[in-house]
Amino acid sequence: MLVTFGVEALCTATLVGLFGSACILPPEGLELSERVNALPEFEPETLVPREARFEVPYDCSSFRVSARVRDKNDAELLFRVVANADLPEQRFIVEGTITEPELGRYRDAQARVVLSADFPQLVAAADPRNPPFEKQVGILSLFVTDAQEWLVPNDEVETAEGGLGDIVNPASDGFEPYGVVENRWTVVILTEGGMTPGECF
Repeated sequence: MLVTFGVEALCTATLVGLFGSACILPPEGLELSERVNALPEFEPETLVPREARFEVPYDCSSFRVSARVRDKNDAELLFRVVANADLPEQRFIVEGTITEPELGRYRDAQARVVLSADFPQLVAAADPRNPPFEKQVGILSLFVTDAQEWLVPNDEVETAEGGLGDIVNPASDGFEPYGVVENRWTVVILTEGGMTPGECF
């Protein structure tokens, strides 16, 4: 994800008003290169759930997570959805690849969260049939990257103790060609819910 620009001159206006504009000219025949990494971007109004902190009853069977994302330099993006990332209760939920040949256009990342499978300890602690019970709070993360691979491969996610949002980034001369962004939700699991059938939303 390297973009090279030809630059005829680098000018700075820091001395304007004192000595006029100062320009640094490269030697003849030398082209200056600028390497740019445009991170993936979320479209905020498309995030589901919409609220950064949302509530679900303990007996909710599942709910949907989705977002539209884009990247100005890469046609292919990777995403991962993780419960309680980097915490002792960490659970890998799903990962995928989203492709959009036209750079800069939004594409969809989506997954389904099964509450009892992805937050089992919290659901059990919020179940009124298991006193003492009280509402529980968990974290849900959607990671999106323009990297070619995750640091923790798919066949190791179930046993990894952390780092599911980390990527393989072959940095060179201090420049990192890839990046990762995260949207994080706070999930409040309620002790009441009235046996919600099917999807919560």
